[in-house]
Amino acid sequence: MLALPLDAGGGYPLQMKHSVESTVRIIGSPVWSDADDICALRDNERHLGHIIQANGWQAFDATKLNEAGDNYRYIGGFRGKREAKDAVETSVGRSARPLVMTAN
Repeated sequence: MLALPLDAGGGYPLQMKHSVESTVRIIGSPVWSDADDICALRDNERHLGHIIQANGWQAFDATKLNEAGDNYRYIGGFRGKREAKDAVETSVGRSARPLVMTAN
């Protein structure tokens, strides 16, 4: 296994041709943090969505705004926790990519 030193931002510095430097940051795969009445989907840097138990399970996509542009996008209400989580994961979709390139 190759061990690379991390830069101050938590990324791996890469030396490119012509002395151009970039940083690859591995954010990680999304994971759920669970409590009794709220669950949040996140990666190492972002809140991606959540579900709240209130009249069933209410699901929200934190990567998109609602129509008014003032809150998270409401996905809908679901009977079960698993169905609500599946809806958040489907809605978040490509927003949860695990690899980001940033230029210094």
